[in-house]
Amino acid sequence: MSQEQEDFISAYREKLDFQLYIIRQLIRIGDLSSRIFESSRANVWQKNALNYYFAVSSLFATISPYLDMSVITERNVIEKKAQEKYQLREEERGKSKLTKRSKFSDVKDTIEVSNDLLKLIMKSLKDKGLLLQEETYIDQM
Repeated sequence: MSQEQEDFISAYREKLDFQLYIIRQLIRIGDLSSRIFESSRANVWQKNALNYYFAVSSLFATISPYLDMSVITERNVIEKKAQEKYQLREEERGKSKLTKRSKFSDVKDTIEVSNDLLKLIMKSLKDKGLLLQEETYIDQM
């Protein structure tokens, strides 16, 4: 086998390993998102929503070296809007006690931010060609 062929195979394997890692992370993220409201306790909702958010953020951090600066800027805009919304709600709430309804609002916002970041990740990966193509098949020999 020539050096050119070996380099091609090596690059292809690296891309498949990267894609496999991303797919595993997406499965993990899907699992975490399905557990957010598995309990009837609002504190558990918050914990689960934050786990979902941090899993999405971790995936973003993993792929960020492959992304354009515009994508990172868009992420910062999404997070800044979410922080402003949270701060506004905190100011409106004042020193009143946290209720289940206000915790639900926090959870809802965390989910929305996570979903927006996930959409941004998927769009970026697709644009860069770092995920499997829509139609994938294997020729039988």
